[in-house]
Amino acid sequence: MIDCHLHVGPEYDDWRTAPLAAARTGLTTLLPFVVYDDGESVPAAVKRLREEAEALSVLDFGMHMILNHEPHVLDGLAEAVTLGVSSFKLFMTYKKRPKRMVSDEFIAKTMERLAALGGLCQLHCENGDVLCYLEDKAIAAGRTAPTDFPATCPTGRRRKRSTARSSSAASPAAPCTSSISPPSSASSASSALTPRASGCGPRRARSTCC
Repeated sequence: MIDCHLHVGPEYDDWRTAPLAAARTGLTTLLPFVVYDDGESVPAAVKRLREEAEALSVLDFGMHMILNHEPHVLDGLAEAVTLGVSSFKLFMTYKKRPKRMVSDEFIAKTMERLAALGGLCQLHCENGDVLCYLEDKAIAAGRTAPTDFPATCPTGRRRKRSTARSSSAASPAAPCTSSISPPSSASSASSALTPRASGCGPRRARSTCC
């Protein structure tokens, strides 16, 4: 059983605690979203994270790499794919997080690179400018309780799945799946799995991502 939508990293569980908790629920494989460090290339991050996971994880694993709005990271996509990571996530929101919200141009360039590599581009589709505006209004009005959150993230702010699909058309053959909270559907994605127990190298597998 595979969990293909979770996060592992400094702000979340690490490669020891997440797999241990997952194993207790009957899961056998994790495909978390991960990030690279400031100044680190994507291939270097893949190698570092794989070493960490191989040393700590009790389960099989793969990973989806989150890309920030840093054009230079695109130069490392080809090597990352050869290392077994072919699924990448972009966020169209989180404007207040440094470099997390990407531009339409960056999305198009990423899709173009991934189309040539046979990779997958995942999009978190929300209107970041509108959400940031609504958040600022709520903060200014003192509406900062957890129950105030829904008003800053209304259903109408979502960019439709058709937006993500049409963006994909700009880069022929670029597989694309969108992620909207809550996810509206799932799409097949290709990611590398590293068997924990066998000791063999990465193997290709199909996983479901949203």
